[in-house]
Amino acid sequence: MSLRANALANFGGQFFAAALVLVLAPAYIDALGLEAWGLVGILAMLSVWFNLLDVGLTPAISRELAARGQGNAAAARAAAGLVRCVEWIYLAVVISVISVVALAASSVATGWLNLSVLQAGPAGQALMLIGVVVGLRLYENIYRAVLTGLEELLVLNLLSSVFALLRWGGGLAFILTFGPPNVVDLFAWQAAVSALSLLVFAIVGHRHLRACRLRSAQTDPRFRRWYCGDLRARGASDPGGQDPAESNVAARRLRRIRAGRVAGGRAVAARRTSVRRPDTALRASVRSA
Repeated sequence: MSLRANALANFGGQFFAAALVLVLAPAYIDALGLEAWGLVGILAMLSVWFNLLDVGLTPAISRELAARGQGNAAAARAAAGLVRCVEWIYLAVVISVISVVALAASSVATGWLNLSVLQAGPAGQALMLIGVVVGLRLYENIYRAVLTGLEELLVLNLLSSVFALLRWGGGLAFILTFGPPNVVDLFAWQAAVSALSLLVFAIVGHRHLRACRLRSAQTDPRFRRWYCGDLRARGASDPGGQDPAESNVAARRLRRIRAGRVAGGRAVAARRTSVRRPDTALRASVRSA
């Protein structure tokens, strides 16, 4: 995508999420009350605090994927390995975050929060669910970084807008529809949507990462030899049993690989010629000297 399209996608996605919260805030306050809505501020505060545990891992993923270059198979493999490594690190971090918040929830609800309407029990349960939401959204940052590094910002902001609408708009509809509105149901809905969002982002991120590795691997001469040989072997072993559509796709792939090989060979030959042969001006200066 172009720079203008990426910038518009980023602006549109962030503006939609911020405007959605501002528009729905009065309805949430009328339904839950100011004290319960104040727990949403605790959610935002904990999200910012625990993002410090990232220590630059997700920017490293984006930078590695953005710097892979056209046809740089080694960088694509390194970025995929980095994503797998960060996934394991983040798993331990998320478990720690959820455990710490769950252990401290009751103490915070009874000792730190100045509650007059909301009871300490529901507030403690809401804080436990807030820990789950923060942990899941922290893990989701891995796949957001993958889409950012691959410049799939339209997909990223489209998914973010859909889940923001589902998280806040769907949460309001949920607490108003099922029983009397309470903050525990709100954060239970938030936790469920966060789990679904994590699953969708993981699937989309890994799919784009595999596509990136495949595009990068197709420029590798070893892949070309293997793939061309595999296509020839399949055609020779069963020339009549292959589906025509599959045969056409395979033939087009083979032609593209051959064309890339010829173009790559010509580029290498041109570079070798330019290195071995000095230009005309240089030869003329040498002869005159």
